[in-house]
Amino acid sequence: MTITTTTNPAMFDQKFYQAMSMRANTHYREIGRSIAIPAAVIEPLDADEYKKPIFAQSTGVYGEQDYGVDGDIMVTPKSHKLHYLAAVRSNIYWDVNDQKREASFLLQKKDDQLKEWARVADLSVWNGVYSKGFSSVGAGQGVKMNDGILTNATAVTNLDGVNSALLAQGDVYKALTKIVETIPFRYRQNFPIKLAMTSNFISNANRALFTFSDGSTEWEKFYDKFITKGINGFKVDPDIIVSDEIFGNLGDTLATDSRVLAFIPDNRVCERAYSRGFGMLGSKYNEIQGVTEAWATKLGGCVHDANGVLLTEKITWA
Repeated sequence: MTITTTTNPAMFDQKFYQAMSMRANTHYREIGRSIAIPAAVIEPLDADEYKKPIFAQSTGVYGEQDYGVDGDIMVTPKSHKLHYLAAVRSNIYWDVNDQKREASFLLQKKDDQLKEWARVADLSVWNGVYSKGFSSVGAGQGVKMNDGILTNATAVTNLDGVNSALLAQGDVYKALTKIVETIPFRYRQNFPIKLAMTSNFISNANRALFTFSDGSTEWEKFYDKFITKGINGFKVDPDIIVSDEIFGNLGDTLATDSRVLAFIPDNRVCERAYSRGFGMLGSKYNEIQGVTEAWATKLGGCVHDANGVLLTEKITWA
């Protein structure tokens, strides 16, 4: 039975629900690293699939000296890519005693639960939805329900020209440059490239081994050339995503190794698709005046063109 303001006014507070809903959306906006990926709203509500139209280059454009009516009709080859969506749900419970004991602090108490739900939803875009969510280090738990962005990225190997063991001076700059330039120019000529990486990549990339005699590091040289002074086609977005959780599901970045992701933030390349936004799915109450609210979203991290989404192989260090 759905609870309403008339069936149990002592239990349900419309303002409380509105405050919870606002907190849920705020958490996702503030901690959601997947915000950098273009969003797509899918219909109908709670759809299980997202069928993305894929358009190839059109044919039938030609030159002529005199205008005529004959000639080929322009044709745009069309295919599609099918992505599966899955729900990320959390049940949040409280009762009259909670309201009495916590009073105005009840929202704060439930705030942490909403934050965890938003965290799991965010990681699900990158790594897919898992039946038991994610561990504290970002490892998927239980059965994998669908794919995420990392699942379908193209692998970038041999970052220093031989392998991805960055052991000598010059290797960091060489690796970062290869990551950027492996994305075909036609993809990056109109969009700054988004980079995501583990914290130990930043730490290692600024070590003394990768520092020049003037005191600048190879990371700083890359930043200056591709971010500060970057031009179209060779431009990296300055808002670098640094996260261990995003890559935690890969199982090789929790200690000393690293990963870097590069992608073009264009909806023709990748998207985070939703057939249900962030909000309360429904609620019910029990005989002891307790209420359980189900909060849910239904989503998928979609790679439409893997040429524009690159994930390095495991990076090791000296």
